[in-house]
Amino acid sequence: MTVFAGGVLDGEGAVRPAVDNGPVVAASVSPGSYSVVLSVATWQHSPNPAIASPMRRICAAKVQILPDAVDIWRPARMSKNDDHPVPLGVPVDSGTASFFDFSARQWLGGLQRNDNHWAHALDCMRRDLYARFEDPNLTASVVMFECGMGDGVYDLSLGLTKDGRIAEIVLDLELLSHSLGPL
Repeated sequence: MTVFAGGVLDGEGAVRPAVDNGPVVAASVSPGSYSVVLSVATWQHSPNPAIASPMRRICAAKVQILPDAVDIWRPARMSKNDDHPVPLGVPVDSGTASFFDFSARQWLGGLQRNDNHWAHALDCMRRDLYARFEDPNLTASVVMFECGMGDGVYDLSLGLTKDGRIAEIVLDLELLSHSLGPL
């Protein structure tokens, strides 16, 4: 994903909550291109007859900010008062989540109102487990993906280097802690 304005957001893939209610700012980072890594579990034989084998589900999603090793993990927090930070949970009500540059809010809101775009995004996620979009003016970027356990509130963590810089932003989609069966 490409960050143009210096911040990474995490929110529901159906972006309306982020546009209407203010997005969840995961971290302030320098503008640049960052890899998004999806951890995928595969069941060779689907335990759910409605889902074809092999069944693949995303366990976690990560934005790799720095190549440096993570020294410590801490919950992402948001607060107007540093004495009382509130842990961030990413609420999901569409079965999808996303990482995107905060400059993408308005552009993503417009895309969500386009039924053809949403249908295309869902097709991409069914086929590839993710959908990636950049606006034509190259001022916004988003990576959307299905959540392993569907709707809920998922923990967001920051991996920090020894000197306190953000190396990774990780969204735990809780699949392994609620596994449908042996991997």
